[in-house]
Amino acid sequence: MSITDSLQPYSEESEQLNQSYTTTLRPKKYLQPGHSAAVRHPTRPIKPEGWVYDRVDTEFDRKISFKAIDPEQDLATFHRWQNDPLVSRFWEMAESEDTLAKYLLDQLHDPHTLGLIGYLNDQPFGYFEAYWCKEDRLGAYYDSDEFDRGWHGLTGSRQHLGRKNTLTWIKGLCDYLFSDHSATERLMGEPRADNLMLLRYAEQIPYQKMCEFDFPHKRSALMQLTRNDFYETVKL
Repeated sequence: MSITDSLQPYSEESEQLNQSYTTTLRPKKYLQPGHSAAVRHPTRPIKPEGWVYDRVDTEFDRKISFKAIDPEQDLATFHRWQNDPLVSRFWEMAESEDTLAKYLLDQLHDPHTLGLIGYLNDQPFGYFEAYWCKEDRLGAYYDSDEFDRGWHGLTGSRQHLGRKNTLTWIKGLCDYLFSDHSATERLMGEPRADNLMLLRYAEQIPYQKMCEFDFPHKRSALMQLTRNDFYETVKL
């Protein structure tokens, strides 16, 4: 079976069935960890397994694919990437396999996040976390809509760094998140304000920098990408 054959198709019916609401505790703005506020938001869909996205980028002639992370099968790769100094500078997760295994299991059981492994030309190159903004820590810092999404990402394979590779996966990830739910009209971001390389790439997608703000642990840039801007501007 090919990657494309195993992709899980979008279903309007399944989307409608998930329009119930639930309440989640979200970290309060500016407060220390452990201080939370109740947030009402749509019940999130069941997380996919296996391959979720697969296409060839016509602008850069590269195949980009994403699959849901498997905490057991992908742990060694995840551990190696997190302990790369280029990655740990921003992720600050240079930890043991045991610690990172618990992290991945926690993410797996958290309905608001989805861990993904990215592949360029069928080679694994990076890890990505998609999240629903409303119940995320970011949701306390701007006027979040119910279906806003965001993502964190890292390139763990140094041979896959560079402009063409990076723009390929950013475009592919954004296309996947917009396609995953028809009600998602914005993708938001909160990268470190000093991550100038990522900010320059994001502006080409085209994300807009709305402002800078302070998390308890970092100075961040609030980034926004609308569905219309993405599909009217970006060549897929």
